Amino acid sequence: MPVRAARFGDLNRIAKIFNDAFWDEDATGRFMHPYRNEYPNDVLERYWLRETREAFWDCNSVLMVAGLTDSGEVVGAGKWECHGKKTGRWNWSEYNPIVVVMNNSVILYNRISAYIWPNRACDPKTINAYTEANLFFTHHWTGRRSSCLALERLGVHPIHQGEGHGRELVQWGLERAAQEKTAASVVCAYDTQGFYRKCGYDVEVGNVTEGEENPLAGVLGGTILFKDMEDTADGGWSG
Repeated sequence: MPVRAARFGDLNRIAKIFNDAFWDEDATGRFMHPYRNEYPNDVLERYWLRETREAFWDCNSVLMVAGLTDSGEVVGAGKWECHGKKTGRWNWSEYNPIVVVMNNSVILYNRISAYIWPNRACDPKTINAYTEANLFFTHHWTGRRSSCLALERLGVHPIHQGEGHGRELVQWGLERAAQEKTAASVVCAYDTQGFYRKCGYDVEVGNVTEGEENPLAGVLGGTILFKDMEDTADGGWSG
């Protein structure tokens, strides 16, 4: 089950994996995409593919994939975002003109395409609720946790769930965080908290749905877990 960095040619497959893995997940499924059964292709092409393209070129993000040992077929994917002081791979890409140009181009393309071809499967009132709710939970990523490797997405194709691919991807992130002496975090989808605790995220600090008038109120899941590393206060990204 080799884990490697995603390539440009993997993006369609990654989007498909996320689409299938999160289809019935409460937040991205029921809450954000209530019309997904009427417009299934919109969820894949106008949500997941747009997000995956943007993440691939984002200097603050990294996409990793897990493949089958015999064929190399990509069956799982993880998306991480690094918060705080950055050097190494992320710092290099931040000042690489090719990455900067591609990142801005993809963002612009996504905005134009979203205007021309809107996501009909989503509820316009809830599709951006996570971003709108940031003020309720971003305080957890401060202080000694301000430098953090955050697992934003983890998906394994349903056919290959239970084979250890998700654990392999999570382990990559935790090992990278340990190498950098920085914290690691994850916001758990519904009923996945036990899995992430077994993987090593052992500190619960709250839930992204908490707070009066939180736009995420009523969404299942959302527990915030951390794996605190030694010397996180001085941690950074050394590459």
